[in-house]
Amino acid sequence: SPLGGNRREERELEVRRVPISAPTRKERTQRTRERANHPPPMAAWEMTKERLRQICRDNNMYPHCPELNDVMHLHCKGIADIENLEEYTGLKALYLESNSIEELNGLLHLKQLRCLYMGKNSLYGLAGAACLTALTTLDVSENQVESLEALRGHQCIATLVAHGNRLKDLDGICAMESCPSLATVDLSKNKLVKRECVDFIVAHMGSRLSLLKLQGNPVVGEVPSYRKTLVAGISSLNYLDDMPVFAKDRRLACAWLRGGIEEEKAERARCFEDEAADKELQRQRFNDMVAKARADAAARAAAGQLPDPEARYRFMSDEVKAEAKLLEGGMKEWKIDELRSMEQLPWQKREPVAQVGAPGQQPQEE
Repeated sequence: SPLGGNRREERELEVRRVPISAPTRKERTQRTRERANHPPPMAAWEMTKERLRQICRDNNMYPHCPELNDVMHLHCKGIADIENLEEYTGLKALYLESNSIEELNGLLHLKQLRCLYMGKNSLYGLAGAACLTALTTLDVSENQVESLEALRGHQCIATLVAHGNRLKDLDGICAMESCPSLATVDLSKNKLVKRECVDFIVAHMGSRLSLLKLQGNPVVGEVPSYRKTLVAGISSLNYLDDMPVFAKDRRLACAWLRGGIEEEKAERARCFEDEAADKELQRQRFNDMVAKARADAAARAAAGQLPDPEARYRFMSDEVKAEAKLLEGGMKEWKIDELRSMEQLPWQKREPVAQVGAPGQQPQEE
């Protein structure tokens, strides 16, 4: 009936007007914790042979001759396991950043690999890097690495980037001592706390490190005059943290190490005197050069030798030389610029190319 239909519509409207209760703060906190403890599974990108060949096609590489490829870009793929690289024996650089890799497996056959980039993964160790005997650059930044023991005795590695990991004590970094080629080390933003870590680096690697980054570790605040200590202790250091190390910095740091602040002030004064002496020496050498040139010119004039008019152009190209002669002849500079823009200068004019038609064909008349 019409009356019953109206009542039904009224009940539906009342149901719609009922407010939905918002979750309380406690419920929201509980849901956040559940999502953190049980994150959704990440969709892994499997390294199948066909997908690797497709990567080669997309990057203009060699999909049908895998051994000819020397660089492979596999970053930001969601890769969980390294596999199916057996045919890519010629790889020299492998990019695997921003994936979900936990172990360095599947790299045993890459004997020519020199650069391996594994930043922003889930690595807990570097066990697979020991078999890469030709490796010179290893980037394992922003992982979960707690020890560098797997690199002990590696003969070729020269650059190690391990910032943003979980290195926390001397046992985690002491393996660097047995890497004779290691010269660039980035251990920033780790958890190194004890002073013995800095003392170890100075004592055992002070003669071969050229770049060292330790900023972001608690130990930086535990070492008095941190920068002076490292600059004075590591004689080969050219870059520390985010600043280069100059010769003057090393002189001041060594003076501070010898006699404290007073010796550093005295050394700073000596540096100022040396800089002034160098400037004076350069000025004197320039004056001597000018005096010698004038004496030679006077000697040639006394002997009746006229100066070579082309000598002033000896460092100019043919075009610049011609423009200089036009200026000397009285032509205005704006006129030369105009002719150059219109390609009307003598060396810019091109002879017309005669169009050769087919044999026996008469030129068309307009």
